[in-house]
Amino acid sequence: MAKAIEMTIGIPGVSLWIEYQESNNRILNVQWTIPQPGIAIRARVWDSGVLVIDRTEGQGSGSMNIPGNYRMVEVTDSSGTYMDLPPNITYGFNMQLFAP
Repeated sequence: MAKAIEMTIGIPGVSLWIEYQESNNRILNVQWTIPQPGIAIRARVWDSGVLVIDRTEGQGSGSMNIPGNYRMVEVTDSSGTYMDLPPNITYGFNMQLFAP
């Protein structure tokens, strides 16, 4: 599995990402790892403006499947050629720390 998009913060082990299968470029799921209490994440994914995932989690790890059969697309721009999410898939990732 490969990470299409990843968000981390300065706390070791805290991560939120979209994963895809490298062999066929199929976008699979949103995954998260939150190794300690006091942190919350929210993942939102839209398909052509329609919200398909809205998930908030605290301590722990897990994943949520992205519905549909979406594939990464090859993009070439001034920075080179790379794989990216298709233009109809957008996302919003948020992380929050809670004071003890």
